[in-house]
Amino acid sequence: MYSHPLLDKGAELRGARQLGKDPTQPVSSSEIPATLSSSSDSDTLATGDSDVRNRTIALWTDRSDPVYLICRTGEEFKQWRDNLIRACHQVNFATVDRPLDPVEAQSRLKDYWRVLVRPPYTNDPHHTNELIKHPLSKTTEEKQSEYCVKMFASLLFLSYPELENVQTTTKVTLSNLLGLSEWLTMKHLIVKHLASLCFTLPGLKDELFLQLIKQAMLSDAQTKRLIRRQFPVSPRSLRPRLPLFCARLRSVDEVAGRRKARAICSQLKPPITSPVRQEFRIPSERCIQLGELSKQLTMDAHLVFPAPSFIGLIRPEGWWPLVAVWECLCLVLPLFLPSPPVLHCLELLISIYHDADGSVREGMTNGGLSAELARYAAFCRDALTETLRFGGRAEVPSALEVASISIRNPYTHSYPFSIPIYLPSGAVYEVISFNGGSEFTYVIQQIVRKLDLSVSAQDSSCLFAIYLRLNSSGRAPKYIYLNPNWKMCDVISLYEQAVLQLDQENEQQKTRLEDATAELVFRVQAFAWKRLKKLQATQIKSLITMLAHQLHSDFLSGAYQVLPTGSELLDLVAYLCRIDHYDYSTLQRQRETDLNQLIHDYFPKDWLRNLAADSRSIIQLKLLLLDRWGRLCQQPVDSHQIFDLKPVSESRDEDVVTTSSVHASFSYLRALRNLASTRFGTTAFASRVFNLPGHVESQLVWLVPQEMQINLLISSESTGQWTGGMSRSRSVQDRVQRSLTCIRSIPYGAVLSFGGQRSGAFFLVYVDRSSHGKRGTKFPAPINGASTATYSMNNRDAFIIPNPMTRHERVSRSSRTKDETWLRKLRIHLTDLNSVLELTDTLVYFMNLT
Repeated sequence: MYSHPLLDKGAELRGARQLGKDPTQPVSSSEIPATLSSSSDSDTLATGDSDVRNRTIALWTDRSDPVYLICRTGEEFKQWRDNLIRACHQVNFATVDRPLDPVEAQSRLKDYWRVLVRPPYTNDPHHTNELIKHPLSKTTEEKQSEYCVKMFASLLFLSYPELENVQTTTKVTLSNLLGLSEWLTMKHLIVKHLASLCFTLPGLKDELFLQLIKQAMLSDAQTKRLIRRQFPVSPRSLRPRLPLFCARLRSVDEVAGRRKARAICSQLKPPITSPVRQEFRIPSERCIQLGELSKQLTMDAHLVFPAPSFIGLIRPEGWWPLVAVWECLCLVLPLFLPSPPVLHCLELLISIYHDADGSVREGMTNGGLSAELARYAAFCRDALTETLRFGGRAEVPSALEVASISIRNPYTHSYPFSIPIYLPSGAVYEVISFNGGSEFTYVIQQIVRKLDLSVSAQDSSCLFAIYLRLNSSGRAPKYIYLNPNWKMCDVISLYEQAVLQLDQENEQQKTRLEDATAELVFRVQAFAWKRLKKLQATQIKSLITMLAHQLHSDFLSGAYQVLPTGSELLDLVAYLCRIDHYDYSTLQRQRETDLNQLIHDYFPKDWLRNLAADSRSIIQLKLLLLDRWGRLCQQPVDSHQIFDLKPVSESRDEDVVTTSSVHASFSYLRALRNLASTRFGTTAFASRVFNLPGHVESQLVWLVPQEMQINLLISSESTGQWTGGMSRSRSVQDRVQRSLTCIRSIPYGAVLSFGGQRSGAFFLVYVDRSSHGKRGTKFPAPINGASTATYSMNNRDAFIIPNPMTRHERVSRSSRTKDETWLRKLRIHLTDLNSVLELTDTLVYFMNLT
């Protein structure tokens, strides 16, 4: 019995099962079972109508009679046949990692190729430098033929790039062309164009992968010709790192929150600073093949890559046509996958060059072409596995990915991309490696391990997250919450597209790639204060110091809405000096910074600007800071009193610096908590709240989630100003003016449900027990100094619950006659969707703790 190679698993399309014929051929009358139904279609088949038999497909299942599909035309029959063959095929993932001989893999790949492609290309699965005239895939619609031809023209331009100098009208050699920033920009635009086509027209995915498979396969003659022309490759250990992702080029200016000027190393070409910039264009022959894409490659090239000149010198020029195709595969595989038959062809292609266990095949370790392609095949295997397991992406490849693949070349194929993730404490960063399908959850786990925060993460003392930092001149940086389940490369691509779109107004302006790369920051999203105090000093040092710096950074930028007095501010800064530099003698001995820089970093800029008018005030500030700092150093630190006066099982020889740093960090947090206990938290969400009794809907409300409750805060009418003197203010009225007022605290036990919408709307339903009279009475404003407007209750805003007892909270008998239980439905308008996601995740974290 003949079994087609595509129909070895799952349901079978058996058109000629008994006679051993090709199942894709039309059904003959002798193959139809004798027991037919009385339908007209079955009668027609039994009479032996040849035209109907040529348009009939028999669909077999395991335990039932076949079902006959009669197509209207021969073209429709071919489309149904090809699509059913692909639908019936199932890849056996249990055998994907089974070692496969290269000769056998190539033979099976050719068998699949004959079934999947159109007749002109069935016997030609090898690389070519000629443009195709028809689509390769049988399932591609005729109206998409033009797109398929343009896609192949784009791949040809990647494999055989041609640029000519506008001034001299001479073509650039390949070795020089590969090191041009203009070429890397065009390469990025081509990959974006191919990905966008497949996202817009999903039917082109199979066509794209079949074209890539064809261009990645070599015939025996082509392989011998390339091997004869190869020469030794430069040692890989001598190749410099890609400077783009080195954090030296992406340091953060702690003063204004902007990027500093970057010092480009000597191996990079400075395309922007050069006084005479060369211009390049695509030859007319290539422009005709590319069509409208050629205009996009020149008009949309606003991005400048850091192009090292050694790119064209690391391998023979004859290898580039194949290397370009494999680079394109590395960039496309994390985005989406083709149908199962084409996917299996791709797996066979990878098996030709690379074993399933991750090792390079024997005979390919000579540094030649096969070893070069084996590294790309290893990367593609990992990308394929990740996409099968976690799914594809939603955005086109970013320029960062194209630069990494082009300049680095995935010698270490596991995680070829890297980017600095900044920490709250100034310009400190951690370089994190990731792949095309990595989510932010993986990045968070990496940083937690590097910073030794595993204990606090396992104990649920803190919730960590990655934020996108937006810097603007003259304003404090803004942090955008990124969902842990989002793909990291998708966010980088979206940010890059937004930056380029903003820069399109100035056509002459070029944007450096490092300026268009997103700045990601690792921050504490939420913390449980009671749990933090139960951890040991050695376990919590990294976390507690990072949290203190994060809150102080928010305080300086205005995101922490508390205004302390000058004396209170001195105490906070003295604690930070104790955390970072232990004592003043250590600061002088290290010579990393001085007292002037500490004052510049730890005090608000506006406050220092007011003091700068009088030089004596600055001197007085230094003396007062040294006095407060010296007092902290003289105070003995008892390790048993750091955490709520409870003894902690620590080693006797605990480092004094660690203990004092942890003690100072907790002292800083306690001092900040004493300023405004209802504001003590990481993020305050700006919002407008509706349906809240006694509140003016137009007034801004800050939502502050805490460990046991969520607080609704408003600013007082009189905004306090920074005092110039250092004395502590003793005025109660001044204290009221310079603090937030809590208008409502909602315990998590009273919350029934909550959720948000994409528009920024957030809903919170909770049980409210208030001591008031009948429904419809006016509620006075619960705060002193706030608006005195009152609102009457109606059935839409709140109503009495029939059963006053809830499972969340018990009410004593004495208060049942006085209090009524109300169901409040708050409608909250936040700034954007990211705030909705952050607030939702924060509330879920705190509610799981309780």
